[in-house]
Amino acid sequence: MKRIRKIKYFSFALIGMIAFSACDDFLEEDPKSDITAENFINEENADQLVVGIYSELRDVYRDYTFKFFGTDLFAARAEAFSFNPENDYFNLNAGLGFTVWASNYRVIGRANIAINRFLNEIDFSESNIPERDLGVAQARALRALGYFNLVQQYGGVPIELEEQTSVRTDYTRATEAEVYLQIIDDLETAIPVLEDSPDPGRFSSRAAQHLLAEVYLTRAYTAFAEANDFQTATGLAEAAIGSYDIRTQSYAEVFDVDNQINDEILFAVQWGVEGLASIPYS
Repeated sequence: MKRIRKIKYFSFALIGMIAFSACDDFLEEDPKSDITAENFINEENADQLVVGIYSELRDVYRDYTFKFFGTDLFAARAEAFSFNPENDYFNLNAGLGFTVWASNYRVIGRANIAINRFLNEIDFSESNIPERDLGVAQARALRALGYFNLVQQYGGVPIELEEQTSVRTDYTRATEAEVYLQIIDDLETAIPVLEDSPDPGRFSSRAAQHLLAEVYLTRAYTAFAEANDFQTATGLAEAAIGSYDIRTQSYAEVFDVDNQINDEILFAVQWGVEGLASIPYS
């Protein structure tokens, strides 16, 4: 018993010595670089903020569970005589639509970050102002795409155009008409700045014209439609088509898995052979 007590007392003493010595010195930091959150992004690598928006689109368009159900594109498999929430919009709940909501707002959130940083925080040299403006234009076009996906599913949704740096719970829902106005403003501002033939995976001016045509066409069927919505949609669609002749490719050629980049595709979310780990944007 005495030996056991001695071992116990010795253990306590040893622990106390370790604790005392551990508290004797402060942790000395040895920084390996001077990179901080404030100076990590500069005009040389600012485009990575835009790439981050594009990469988020993968989550938006690989989600078939809600976005396309109830249309002629997809259907949930179920008994023919039974009701299905996604097919019939019957007994829908927040959980079923959460991924559509969250993924599109992530696109919007990243777009807001890019716009804010490009305009207010990154010091662009005079020679790189065109690159700054092009980055902002891409972010605004992609933000419009996110809001268009949302307004078609949920009607009026909260409009947020600023980079968020803190948790908020005071969002208010905009009207459906207000959301459409914001989408139109973003796209009309972006179109003159976007490139006609950018690298694959980038939003072009023609892709934005196509999207804006769809926006006007969709709004034309609402109670708040404007008188010239159909005409405006027609003009934008013609501009997006340009001189392309649909007869230059067969149906099989357009949808050939080895023909992912062709003249009929105005914009496509990029997927590399390595999946989400692959960043194909240059």
